[in-house]
Amino acid sequence: MTSETDLKEIVEVMELNKVFEGFSDEEKYQIAAVAERKHYSKNQLVFSIDHKGKYFYLVESGDLLLRLKDSKTKVYQRGKLFGEIGLFTQSYRMGTIRALSDSSLLAFSGERVYDPEQLPIGLALKLTKTLTLKIIDYINARQQTSSRHLIASGESNVVEFKKNPSRSAMHKILKTLVAFMNTKGGTLFIGVDDDKTIYGIPLESYKEIDQFNLDLVNMINNHIGSFFTSLVGFDIEEIDGKTIFRIDCAVATRPAFYREGGEELFYIRSGPSNTRLQPSGIINYIQRRLEGA
Repeated sequence: MTSETDLKEIVEVMELNKVFEGFSDEEKYQIAAVAERKHYSKNQLVFSIDHKGKYFYLVESGDLLLRLKDSKTKVYQRGKLFGEIGLFTQSYRMGTIRALSDSSLLAFSGERVYDPEQLPIGLALKLTKTLTLKIIDYINARQQTSSRHLIASGESNVVEFKKNPSRSAMHKILKTLVAFMNTKGGTLFIGVDDDKTIYGIPLESYKEIDQFNLDLVNMINNHIGSFFTSLVGFDIEEIDGKTIFRIDCAVATRPAFYREGGEELFYIRSGPSNTRLQPSGIINYIQRRLEGA
């Protein structure tokens, strides 16, 4: 039986992911009670395309890399959820996920979730609905907005281009992500110039790509905050023989700040550029957001 301390720790991780926002404290503790802790050492495989789904996972600690069949990648850290399709079907996985560092995962099996002696039927159905909506949103987002189409449309309040991933450019990228989070969300492409020319980025091996993913996630954690990493998704894509990096960013439910040199800077998106707001402007902006303006 899971101890009260363990349940509290699991719930704390659950609360980092917006999937669980609509659940009461009691419901979260009930869901936490069916979680299984699984530990993975650096480079250990969690699952591959040869494995059938049985669990969905929530990252408690560590860094994990998902590589899809089309070679697109995504890094998962504390509070991120993945593998939710495994709750509904035991079909083969759509990608391979491996620990980049020693990691701890909270695993939820369909067997336990749908056992009425372990989780009330009504709560299991509520969890199913929430995860189904997440899957539908993911599928729709990938189908609706191809990278080629977004690039051809040019920069806007929800799209920005960066030609290269230099150190100075990375900080500009983080400011753009903050602006997206504080406005309507958006997509940022690295390897594309302002005039829509696709130059690509000099990442040739899987190792370089994986390290680039991890470095960017760590910078988000350090300069924006670990809570906000769940809003950001990464893809490596190839267009016209050039490798580009795509970052999709959802709108935040709380104000996001860029931390630099002891300062916390607040940005919003204004047309195809980022605008820094001063304290008085931040208050007015947040009030308008709360009022639905």
